[in-house]
Amino acid sequence: MAWTTPKTWISEVLTSDDMNTYLSDNTQYLYDEVTYTPGEYTYTRGTATDYSTTSSAFANIDTNNMVATIATNGGDVRVTFAGTVYRSGGTAPEVQVAVRHNAQEWNPIRVYVDQLPGVNVSFSYVFNNVSAGSNTFVMRWLVSNTGATAYLHGLDSHFSVRELK
Repeated sequence: MAWTTPKTWISEVLTSDDMNTYLSDNTQYLYDEVTYTPGEYTYTRGTATDYSTTSSAFANIDTNNMVATIATNGGDVRVTFAGTVYRSGGTAPEVQVAVRHNAQEWNPIRVYVDQLPGVNVSFSYVFNNVSAGSNTFVMRWLVSNTGATAYLHGLDSHFSVRELK
């Protein structure tokens, strides 16, 4: 069903055909646009165990819970991430968080974890013109300063990927 541009009403009688076209059909169109099949969307949470890294090169946060593969029709894909990064004493790390897609790190977020209990890291990023087919998105991170350790609360972290229509 296609969207019909609503008409501008000027002293006209409302007919049942108009009601069906502009209200019923357009409402159904909008509903169809926000529904999706399970393959177009994935959502994961972290684990009960907190994650940690000392890596100065981008590394996967978690190969099970922070990796999403979806089958897309081609178009835009939104990736959302949220979590709390913290340190447990030691050197305050600068942490970069990025999404890996097609062997490239995208839109790294930088946070300086100089506070305890931690810093909230959350973002939503839209990948434009993603090719149709199977696409994998991976959450990755690194610490910029040698000798620092960064942690991510496992239970309150989440990662989601959704194809936009």
